Amino acid sequence: MRNFLSGHIGRTIYRVVILAFLPSLFILFRFGLERNSADKMAAKERLQEMVLSIAEQQSRSVENTRTLLATIAILPSVHTLDKEACLNLFSGILSRKKNDLLNLYITDKDGEILVAGKGAAQSLPAEATPALTLMQKTMSFTVSGLAEDPGTQTSTMFCLYPV
Repeated sequence: MRNFLSGHIGRTIYRVVILAFLPSLFILFRFGLERNSADKMAAKERLQEMVLSIAEQQSRSVENTRTLLATIAILPSVHTLDKEACLNLFSGILSRKKNDLLNLYITDKDGEILVAGKGAAQSLPAEATPALTLMQKTMSFTVSGLAEDPGTQTSTMFCLYPV
């Protein structure tokens, strides 16, 4: 210790000051790491809450769409393929402000579009074909993976319901 404090007074003071600041620097560094860890955990929790909220919202949207399609499927104008009545019905539904739907279609068993609420597309995209096949096999509501809507040129999920 004597060797450490011996020598020029300026160096000795410099060494003592550095030794005095080392514990406070360590405390600041440690506090910064803990704070960073806490911020990361809080951000992770907020992200998980947001993902759950989006998933619940998407689930409600799909369920509302299923209910709407089930209702449309029992209408006489849909069963008789009255194109004018279907087009008026689809246009009215799509024009509502609180609506998650981009488009409504009636297709044949091959995915050829017979009636479209918007646009003049000929058939469903190839990405929707597996869902169309599954819907025909199970005769129940089916949701496709992400595909481009031929009527609106927008990426979407196709919700299919048998008539």
